[in-house]
Amino acid sequence: MITVEEAKKIILQNCKKGSSEFLGLEEAGGYVLSHKIRSPLNLPSFNQSSKDGYAFNYSDSFQDHSLHIIGEVAAGARLNKKIKQGEAIRIFTGAELPAGTDTVIMQENALRNEDELLLKGPALFRGAHVLKEGSQLKKGDLAFEAGAVLRPGEIGLLAAMGIQKVSVFSKPKINLLVTGNELLQPGEKLRKGKIYDANSWTLKAAVHAMGLNFQSVSFVKDEPSATKNALAKALKSDRKSVV
Repeated sequence: MITVEEAKKIILQNCKKGSSEFLGLEEAGGYVLSHKIRSPLNLPSFNQSSKDGYAFNYSDSFQDHSLHIIGEVAAGARLNKKIKQGEAIRIFTGAELPAGTDTVIMQENALRNEDELLLKGPALFRGAHVLKEGSQLKKGDLAFEAGAVLRPGEIGLLAAMGIQKVSVFSKPKINLLVTGNELLQPGEKLRKGKIYDANSWTLKAAVHAMGLNFQSVSFVKDEPSATKNALAKALKSDRKSVV
């Protein structure tokens, strides 16, 4: 008899990395990256407002007068003009900050009278409510190491970087071998000295929960030769199988 840790060590020593394949993001969830990924762009790729409000130059907040609102800029739009001193612009979450602005005051903290904006409310600071270009990732930064599991958050970040396909390890195919002369399957009549098999059902559920490819389950008598033959058969049927 060996310990669980010894068994794990033996398994890891005899496991080989699977082949790699390219998958689109819609298929890659649950797979493991086979190569590291560096960001192909700055993220965000421009100075971006994180709130609905008004964008202006922070130095104007020290002036004892209101700012003139010259228009608005929505997410996806771009204002091709520079905001001058004493001016502000209505801005929405996700929109690019126009040239000449560096700070956003939240709509809830702004006092507007027609086209005039009075800066009131909580103390402001330069860069408030602005996501600076490259503040999340800079172009060339390591985004993922090889071996990263692609969960929903990882898939979302790949999409945010504009990456459509990734190189991942193919998933192993799982064959279960269950031994035990005492085992019966749920639904069979329970007889003296017998118990219902629970392990194979637990393991199958675990394999499915991990998103792996379940192949088959084989029930083997408590005989060394039967176990050896079953293992040989399973490994021969598919070299990529894990038993």
